[in-house]
Amino acid sequence: REPASFVEYYPTLDNWFDVQAYPNDHDGIAIYFRDITERKEREQARQRAEKRYQKLLELAPVPIVAVDPRTGELPEANEAAGDLIGCPTAELIGRTRVSLHPSEKSDGYDAIFKNAREQGGSWRRLPDGSPTCIVTEHGEKTPVEITTKKVTLQGEDIIYEILQDISDQLEYQHWVDTLNEATHELFN
Repeated sequence: REPASFVEYYPTLDNWFDVQAYPNDHDGIAIYFRDITERKEREQARQRAEKRYQKLLELAPVPIVAVDPRTGELPEANEAAGDLIGCPTAELIGRTRVSLHPSEKSDGYDAIFKNAREQGGSWRRLPDGSPTCIVTEHGEKTPVEITTKKVTLQGEDIIYEILQDISDQLEYQHWVDTLNEATHELFN
């Protein structure tokens, strides 16, 4: 004769109930029903939204990593990030943001990360003027534009980083600058 508690869906009423049953002093049972349909619907909507969010992150065509602002660890990354870095996405999870960038420029990336924690933004250059890069699994440096946004999900802060490969853009800019210099020399 112990109290019992359970949550149950009643299809005939199309409602969810929190049911509490208590033994009483007269060899009977006192049963209390509390309608929790709205709460269950909110929970289900949140779960659907989380699944959609996860699918959107996974399928995004641009490389995205999530960074824990306290530890610098990557709790999430999408397939495009794995492709850019040259490893399976699962191998990115648990790594630190420091492992993505050239170690000799760690102070510059720390400054960017500090700004990302405070306000977010977009960077193509480090404070010293050198381009922002990621280091691939093969040790190659790939120039990237780092765009960050700090968000709060379920009460926890997370920083999302989009790592857009800008190699082609920099190559094109170099070509335009060279052409521009040659034109100036020709007419001067």
